[in-house]
Amino acid sequence: MNVNFGWIDYFLGVVHLPQPDWLGSTSTSLVSVTLSDMVGGGSFDGILILAGLLGLDTELAGAAASDGASGWQVFRYITLPGLAPVLTIAVIFRTVDAFRKFELIQLETTGGPGISTRS
Repeated sequence: MNVNFGWIDYFLGVVHLPQPDWLGSTSTSLVSVTLSDMVGGGSFDGILILAGLLGLDTELAGAAASDGASGWQVFRYITLPGLAPVLTIAVIFRTVDAFRKFELIQLETTGGPGISTRS
């Protein structure tokens, strides 16, 4: 997200789009920090949820589908309750990780511009 050397700004310049000051503007700094956090932590959550999906019993979903349940009903009544423990752990991990974000914000923006990203 560096204005001079960042790859996002490089590709925006190649296609002749405006190159905002991602971390230096009060309107884009909080969004930029949030997106960088999502990219950094989302992959672990994705792997965790994928492991939970692979551990679900497929026979229940097949039986519900053969009984006439729609895809939404299978998801709501079988898949989602089966993933509840995994989703709970993912939310706990992300909550704990959110308390450690001071260092990311401090490195990227030093809490600025102004107080727009102060934690």
